[in-house]
Amino acid sequence: GYDALDNGGVSLSFDRFENADQSYRFDGADDFFSITGFTPQPTAITFQSWFKLPPSGVTGLNQIVDIAGVGGIAFLDDDLQGILYVNGAFTVPQFGTMLTDEWHMATFTYDGVTADVYLDGIRIARNGDAGSIDWSNTTNTIRIGTNFDETEFFTSEIDDIQIYSRALLDTAIMDLYIQGGWPPASL
Repeated sequence: GYDALDNGGVSLSFDRFENADQSYRFDGADDFFSITGFTPQPTAITFQSWFKLPPSGVTGLNQIVDIAGVGGIAFLDDDLQGILYVNGAFTVPQFGTMLTDEWHMATFTYDGVTADVYLDGIRIARNGDAGSIDWSNTTNTIRIGTNFDETEFFTSEIDDIQIYSRALLDTAIMDLYIQGGWPPASL
C-alpha cells in the first residue's frame, strides 16, 4: 500500500455499516488526499470506491479518485463517469443521475479494449476504445477527493478505495459489493 497525505483536513465519518471513524468526509472546499510515487503502469486497470453523495447532490466535476494525467472515477454534476486517457484521448463511459444520501460502490475497469462502469456491482455503461493506457502525462500522483490540478473538490463521503493493475471480472466486482454482508437486509 501507499501512505496518503491529508491536504486541507479531511474528516472521519461513519462507513456504510455505521461504524464510526471508518470512512472519510470531504467538504468540497479544499480537502483531499494525495499519494505520490505511484509507479505501476499497467495495460489494464480497475478503480473501485464506495461513496455517499450529499442529499443535495453535486455540481461541477467531482473526482473520487484520480491518477494524475491518466484517469479515475468522477461525477460531472450527478452523472457517474469513468475517465481514462487511451490513445491520446479520454474515454468516458458514463451513467445518469445518482441517488443521493445512500452508500454506493462505483467501479471502473479497462482491459485494453473496453471501458466499463459498474454501480453496486452491476455494469451500467460500456465504451469500446481499444488501445494502450497513456501514461506519458502522469505525475505518478493519486488524488482522492479532487481533480488532477486541485481546482475542484469532492463533496461527499468516500470509503474503501482500491486500484488494481488488472480489469476485474464481473464476479469479482459483485464479490467486492457484497463483502462484509452488504447490502443489509433493511435496504
